[in-house]
Amino acid sequence: GSVFHSALIIVTIVYAAIGTAGGLRFGDHVDEAANLNWSTFRDPNNSSMQWLYIVVSYFVVVSPALDVTSGFPILAVTMSNNIAQVMLGDSANGTEDLVQVRRISRLLASVPPIIGALFISDLGIVTSYAGVACIAIMFVF
Repeated sequence: GSVFHSALIIVTIVYAAIGTAGGLRFGDHVDEAANLNWSTFRDPNNSSMQWLYIVVSYFVVVSPALDVTSGFPILAVTMSNNIAQVMLGDSANGTEDLVQVRRISRLLASVPPIIGALFISDLGIVTSYAGVACIAIMFVF
């Protein structure tokens, strides 16, 4: 009850503050992924600390990619388990069927995002297709 509501309120306030600060700082030049705005984070007046600005810049730019990359395996396994359950249902005939279905379902869950990432680098397109795909997957599986 109240812990959930408190957490939701705090997260809403923090995200609103971050979004407002980013909008005020970068104006009309906000990238689709706000972390990319930090790629040029430097202080021209402080040459002795440039290394720190570069480290912070790379950290902010790379963190979301590392976050998504680290979450991909668990999401792929979860998705493949759901696909395997749909494919097998209650009629699993021994472990050989299970092994084959598990392999196929893991390929079905893992390969399309990897292939898509090879050809599409625009974040806006990726999020649009991902949203549509997630809705379709929720209704099918």
